[in-house]
Amino acid sequence: MEISSNVFKEKIKRGWGKCHQKKSDFYPINYAVSEFIKNFTITASQEKCYNTSRISEMMELFLSVLMPQKQPRSYLLLVCAQDWSMSTLLKQYGMKLSARMPNLIKTFSFMPNMIDIFKYHLLSKVASNWDTFHKLGSTLGVVYYLIHTSNVESCFMVTSLLVERMWCRNVKYCGFVEELLNMNHPDIESFLKKDKNQVSYHNTKFDIDY
Repeated sequence: MEISSNVFKEKIKRGWGKCHQKKSDFYPINYAVSEFIKNFTITASQEKCYNTSRISEMMELFLSVLMPQKQPRSYLLLVCAQDWSMSTLLKQYGMKLSARMPNLIKTFSFMPNMIDIFKYHLLSKVASNWDTFHKLGSTLGVVYYLIHTSNVESCFMVTSLLVERMWCRNVKYCGFVEELLNMNHPDIESFLKKDKNQVSYHNTKFDIDY
């Protein structure tokens, strides 16, 4: 591990931010790091084959040579994988992510990027082998703990997750939407209603209580 860590550090120190000799828009080391971290976190999250200490070591190695702002996607995927590895239930995952939100906001100050990575990790990796119904269940399981933290940033993340299923008539789903609207936060309300007002009759299903 020490040898591979040293190689990782050396490659980044020598090649980070340097473009390809014949393709000035391509940065080989930047791309290699992005793909390496993505594949590492995919495996860690889908199969839970790495223990928490292994993921923490990868995070430590990453931060030893790169600031989070230099490679935000990789850093956020590591954050998600780290929290997921320490969670046995979806609610624990939601609680851990919510607790991190204030510091992540200080680091990036840009919510859309964080929301996209979180959605990617939850829906594509953690729930990758589940059918549509169970993907909805996994989303709502995390949403419950994000929405009850009284953390505005977490509620923005919840809003983004929920608007993708604006057609849904799941009782829990509708309850969460109602809770968000009752916050009377202008940005959250407008975000929810913008999508809600564009849902057509043919894109919705008849009411069903799950």
